[in-house]
Amino acid sequence: MVILTLEGQTIHQRFAPVDQFRLEVEHFAACIRFGHQLHLSLEESIENLATIEAIYQSAGYPWPIE
Repeated sequence: MVILTLEGQTIHQRFAPVDQFRLEVEHFAACIRFGHQLHLSLEESIENLATIEAIYQSAGYPWPIE
């Protein structure tokens, strides 16, 4: 569930669960098979991976990881 407050009004939005890994693999396969463009650039993917690694590293630490 996502909860947003806009202009003093709270909005609750529910989304159906999805298998994100499956969606990523299907998108990647479609890009290869049909020549579609990837949703994220290589640079964006690397930045996302760095963020995920920092989250894992900082999970047990009381200070931020850069």
